[in-house]
Amino acid sequence: MSDLKAHQPDFFLPVYTPGRSLRDDQDFMSLPFFASEKGPAIFYMEAKIATKHVTQFVRVKGNQDGIATMWDKRLLVYIQTLILQTMNDGQPVSRKVTFAPYDFFKAIGSATGKNEYDRFKASLKRLKGTTVESDTQAQNMSALTGVGFIDSYQFRERNTANGKRNAGVTIVLSEWLFLKFTEEGKALAVHPDYFKLTSGIEMRIYELCRKFVGHQAHPIRMNLELFHLRVNGGRGRSLDMKYAINRVHKKGGILGYDIEVEPHKPRTPASRVMVRMSKITGPSRLLSFD
Repeated sequence: MSDLKAHQPDFFLPVYTPGRSLRDDQDFMSLPFFASEKGPAIFYMEAKIATKHVTQFVRVKGNQDGIATMWDKRLLVYIQTLILQTMNDGQPVSRKVTFAPYDFFKAIGSATGKNEYDRFKASLKRLKGTTVESDTQAQNMSALTGVGFIDSYQFRERNTANGKRNAGVTIVLSEWLFLKFTEEGKALAVHPDYFKLTSGIEMRIYELCRKFVGHQAHPIRMNLELFHLRVNGGRGRSLDMKYAINRVHKKGGILGYDIEVEPHKPRTPASRVMVRMSKITGPSRLLSFD
């Protein structure tokens, strides 16, 4: 990491290369760092994930704007992709990144009108106002005492004959997030249609499938209680989570993965109800994370 710091410029101006896969941090895929709701603001979320292999916790707090949501997270996926792309091209990177919101909209297949710019600004407010406490580390930096996603942001404008026009945005990532984004081997490519999903729960279901199943042929089993915790910190009823999983299954899966709740007796505790995730073409042997 010392070499990376030594070669950081004051800021960098990356340009996204169309056709390159957008990439997501694996911790952000496996743990509930972002609210899955789009409606009234969620101001607090907490989850403790205990498995046979590891115990992890995440606690997320927001201000008057609420905590960052799954739709806000798309911006971080884009920024991480820019950073990794720049590093892979052998160029220096920095916590301070300047880019055109228009390029972000095009990369995720979004419209580019005024409403999108307004939502973009609202996303930045929530990302700046959200505080994370977690035992997941970014290289050697702990988040136990509380960290943010971004430290600051600034919109640039230029005067034209038709009024002011956006000339880019400069975002300063928190040191913790920058260290996460520059950690080797911690990001996974996501399906291009991930950004077309309109349900935060479905985004999370895809992320968990992508993280735990990946490209392997063998399905993965996880108990419903743990799955629910990973999706959104266990908010709401486990029964509603079963309904959400069954909806995805009945639609034929999600972006190359299938998911279903395995048959069980009525009133079986969520900790003993199993969720099965698999590649659409995946056969036979099961691996369990219960």
